[in-house]
Amino acid sequence: MRQMLTAALLCGASVLHASTGSGPGPHEDSIAGAVFAATNDVQRNEVVMYTRSETGKLKYVGNFATDGRGEGGINDPLQAEHSLILSPDHKFLLVVNAGSSTISVFAVYSNTLSLLG
Repeated sequence: MRQMLTAALLCGASVLHASTGSGPGPHEDSIAGAVFAATNDVQRNEVVMYTRSETGKLKYVGNFATDGRGEGGINDPLQAEHSLILSPDHKFLLVVNAGSSTISVFAVYSNTLSLLG
């Protein structure tokens, strides 16, 4: 399994708030936000996205390629200091690709990411 950076946007102002439309069913939690983490893979860095329910449960959404490279290894070369940043309006996610010295920008939606560049 790929090593994941410890950087994640978990709670508070860095959470993506999403509307669920008609609301949850009898056994579902409504979506309160999202959590993002980077894989730091040497060949293909990716962002892993999870939705976060109002009760704090995480649900895997998917992996999204950054078109950049990570540094690899089990250590976080960026010390998890702002390697993933969610814009104040929660519309964009910026991800550092330490191995290729680039930054990827994603448009953020309630259940997916779209790479912009």
